[in-house]
Amino acid sequence: ELAGIAKTSVIQKVGCVKDDVLRFRVFHDGNDSALPLAFAASFVSSTERLIKSAASTVLRPRVHHPRLGFSEAIQLVEKSRFGQTENGSFVIRVECPINAMEVQGSLTDDDDTPFVRQVTSTLQTALFQLTSAIEADQLDRLVDELKQAASPLVSSNLCEALVGMHDDSVDNSLDVAIDWSPLKSVPSRVPHGRVRIQRDYFARIDEVQRELKSVESHYEDTFVGTVERLEG
Repeated sequence: ELAGIAKTSVIQKVGCVKDDVLRFRVFHDGNDSALPLAFAASFVSSTERLIKSAASTVLRPRVHHPRLGFSEAIQLVEKSRFGQTENGSFVIRVECPINAMEVQGSLTDDDDTPFVRQVTSTLQTALFQLTSAIEADQLDRLVDELKQAASPLVSSNLCEALVGMHDDSVDNSLDVAIDWSPLKSVPSRVPHGRVRIQRDYFARIDEVQRELKSVESHYEDTFVGTVERLEG
């Protein structure tokens, strides 16, 4: 009562104390109490691709992932929960238990940081990089830096997922916020706060997506195969 917080809100926060909660809010002019069904379905699918993109970047950073088929990325989606929607336009809540997976990514040498927290912090940082470059009119510079970076955080797959969260007929904007689990502190290098993607940002993000996807690079790695049969 002293804090002016509703009891249901407190109960909800206590229930998610072990989770990093991703909140995607779609808002637009006009009737914002409903969305076209096809767009809502596409939005949920794009949310899944966004999480897989961030997880793939943690596992193997690159500007374009030919496919989002890493078993760890798929497992993270399976362990995440679709939370109850909230008041205030159309809000998707995705609850990601931070200790759900015993996997380590390649972006950090800190074995104490859970894999799920690495994914959510990577997503937050990538979104800030992208929107900051748009607002500063430095997208070309960002794309060049990403192509040269050894561990780029923004990928074409992440941009494609964001573009899928916009509908031309609805002409919506998007807010992305993360409620961090208090069980693990967030690194100081990770930007805090809500990320707002204005309606006119999506066309610029689509340009970045196409530019990063066009990069054809050779990656040296160890590939293991089996001989099924010998013929002659």
